[in-house]
Amino acid sequence: ERTAAGDASDDAFDCAVKCLGVFVSRLPDKYREALLLADVEGSRQKEIALEMGMSYSGFKSRVQRGRAMIKEMFIGCCVDSLDSDGNLSPRFNPRDDCPICSGEDDSARG
Repeated sequence: ERTAAGDASDDAFDCAVKCLGVFVSRLPDKYREALLLADVEGSRQKEIALEMGMSYSGFKSRVQRGRAMIKEMFIGCCVDSLDSDGNLSPRFNPRDDCPICSGEDDSARG
């Protein structure tokens, strides 16, 4: 049986997953494609760069920029703190006024 704390944690995780999907969909095409190939499909960045006809450093920069854009979207929405190194904190707080968490954002739906 789950506790109230467990339920809140599960709700926060579900919201984070929804937000991530929406945020990825909002990335410019070149960053979304790079991020999906490298981080979701797990393809090797050097191989992807070669297939795309671009330098490895150029492709790597696209992936890093896409990750940075996602981080900024999370900070602007539901993450309320960063650790001392500037990384997202493990605390994710769905906000009542977040259209994604509340289900009001159409792009968060299936």
